[in-house]
Amino acid sequence: MILHLLLSSVALFHFTNAQCQQSGDQYIGDLCYIIPNIQLNFQDARCYCHSRNKNLGVVHSTYQANFLASMIRTQTQASESKFWIGLNRQSTGSRFIWDDGTAMYWSNFDNNFPQDNLFVVESTVNGKWLTLDGTQQLYFVCSYDPRNPATGTAQPSTQDTSTIGYGTSTQFNTETDYTTASSASSDQDSTTNGGWTELTTASDFSTTDIPITSYT
Repeated sequence: MILHLLLSSVALFHFTNAQCQQSGDQYIGDLCYIIPNIQLNFQDARCYCHSRNKNLGVVHSTYQANFLASMIRTQTQASESKFWIGLNRQSTGSRFIWDDGTAMYWSNFDNNFPQDNLFVVESTVNGKWLTLDGTQQLYFVCSYDPRNPATGTAQPSTQDTSTIGYGTSTQFNTETDYTTASSASSDQDSTTNGGWTELTTASDFSTTDIPITSYT
């Protein structure tokens, strides 16, 4: 039964992946995703996605969360890591808002950790969410709705960047800008970042990494 579900998921993935704008984009659930080969803080990661008319990763379901965790884990070859998703809030007392401007109607926070910061990451260990202060240099995902490309357009920021320790970010326009920003980070791990390439097809990662019953 598990094998049947696995094969069905892979077949569906191949079929729907053609709906995305680029052949290398991954269609998961109802959205297309890309995983850039770069580590940035939250604000710069969001600017990176916006410069490509996409949002910092929006996640609507456990299926998407688990699939993304598996893909990031496969790319980084790290047994434990975190990556930015496009969820944040203006203050600890306000509601979380997705980068596409929609409210959070499905929650995936890890109950073992307090929600005491403004910016959200996902763990590759269990697919659960945690909050951080936004300054960490991490991998991230960008997303867009292939049925409505306009939803991938940069949305007005819900974050007052004057409250962030690293200040207001400048939107990137070229790959050189991203590379320069990445290399400027003092805690960039060049051995981790340089040993892999961006996923382009479903066959680039082992289907055994797709969590079917994990992260419940």
